[in-house]
Amino acid sequence: MLILNDNLIYYIMQRIIPVSKENYNKAAIKLLNCFLDMSEYELTIIVGMLNHNIKSLNTKTRAELVSLLKLNTMSFNNYIKKLKDKGTLIGKKDLTINPNIT
Repeated sequence: MLILNDNLIYYIMQRIIPVSKENYNKAAIKLLNCFLDMSEYELTIIVGMLNHNIKSLNTKTRAELVSLLKLNTMSFNNYIKKLKDKGTLIGKKDLTINPNIT
């Protein structure tokens, strides 16, 4: 059982893992990553979207996220395609994070 609280994440046998507010989204997604099978870059993109309240990826928000995360545009687009193929990002023009994940 996974319970997400303000600054703590409880996992299965009530093991408390202290997490700072800056790393909260990353820690929560990393716990789920055993099911999602994301690479470190894919994880960075999803966490970047969550941390910066980017609800959907379009041409404007893609450029913003690339500059915020300081990633290469070409590799960024490759990782976006991988996230779409895995079902982590859904949609056609405006990509959003699959609501089953968040």
